[in-house]
Amino acid sequence: MLVGIATAVVNVLIPVFVRSRFAPRRAGVMTGVYALSMGAGSALVAASMVLVWESSGHSWRTAVALAIVPAALAAAGIAPQLRYAGGEVGPEPVRFRVLGGRDKGLAWSLIGYFGLQTLLFYTTFAWLPVILVEAGVSEATAGAMQSLSILGVAAGGFLAPVLAAARTDQRPHLLAVLLLCGLGYAGLLAAPATLPAVRVLVLGAGLGGGQAVVGVLYVKRGRDQDHVAALSTVAQTGGYLIAATGPVAASVLRTVTGTWAAPLLVFLGVLLLSGAASLRAGRG
Repeated sequence: MLVGIATAVVNVLIPVFVRSRFAPRRAGVMTGVYALSMGAGSALVAASMVLVWESSGHSWRTAVALAIVPAALAAAGIAPQLRYAGGEVGPEPVRFRVLGGRDKGLAWSLIGYFGLQTLLFYTTFAWLPVILVEAGVSEATAGAMQSLSILGVAAGGFLAPVLAAARTDQRPHLLAVLLLCGLGYAGLLAAPATLPAVRVLVLGAGLGGGQAVVGVLYVKRGRDQDHVAALSTVAQTGGYLIAATGPVAASVLRTVTGTWAAPLLVFLGVLLLSGAASLRAGRG
């Protein structure tokens, strides 16, 4: 719970920092840099954890402690930003009614898209190695595929916001990342043990792009940094509540049907819903 809370706070604040500290023309690049570093760091830790576990005499505590290193580096990296004073602070905080009034359609579109896309993201990475192992892939290979998919996340997470920020209308980019996800899920559904590296790379790129491009939407649709903060907060609060149902629901569906085909088909249906939900937020 503590790690989840901390992660959510960082994810909410990063678009605000991008909007307040960088020129609009650099918003896409800086969002992409954030997503790239997040994906690369995750892949490095994921790839190293089994090696640390084996070399420490199968101590899971030592393996999990490995994650403290990037957290400490992130804290050191952000520390110089504490010197930044920002603008004048008024006597009352700025309030936005993002779930009502003229922002209602935008806010619910962001919640729907981010929630469904994040549901797919966390559910996929919770169960991807298990899906591959049950398809006949060795455990070692499945672990390697997990790390490879996260590298795909890093690549998609960098490219999607860079390309999306250059245009006023982000709907083509939203649909493109959903198409990549669809190709990845279809490949896992049809033949998960055949060319798994290609399938997980494509899927990872789509999931990473979907997670990162929403940061561009906050920056592009927000009228100022306070509005960006309001949109980011509302979308991610509602979105994470939706996403939290994914890993458990997929597990239950797998248990009831006895196969991962049913969850993968549901994932494809969720992609369609995510695409429909994104259209309002993606429109310039």
